[in-house]
Amino acid sequence: MPDFFLLAGGIEVAAEPGDTVLSAMLRAGEKIQTVCKGKGICGACRVLVDDAYFDRLNPPSTSETRMLKFLRSREENTEAVNHRLACQIVLEPALSGLPITPDPVKPRPLNKENKS
Repeated sequence: MPDFFLLAGGIEVAAEPGDTVLSAMLRAGEKIQTVCKGKGICGACRVLVDDAYFDRLNPPSTSETRMLKFLRSREENTEAVNHRLACQIVLEPALSGLPITPDPVKPRPLNKENKS
């Protein structure tokens, strides 16, 4: 077992402090959607975070909060849950063992204004 890891859908994924959940999962070859390659502008890498860890995460940025609200508004169940974008969760030692569940949505299309 690595010194630092996260649980993605029950699968142990080795990670380094400072990684994002997205980068750790991609490096490990785990399936997770991304359109914007981790810029936080498509919403494809949305994950559900375990209740016990949610308050330990770095706070979401204004743009992440807006994206999560936008994604929630497009669903039948608009109740707020412990969603975050995997590309925006920065891992630190206190999060070792973080259980997340990929909860993909249809990604927001990229246009000329937000491609970089």
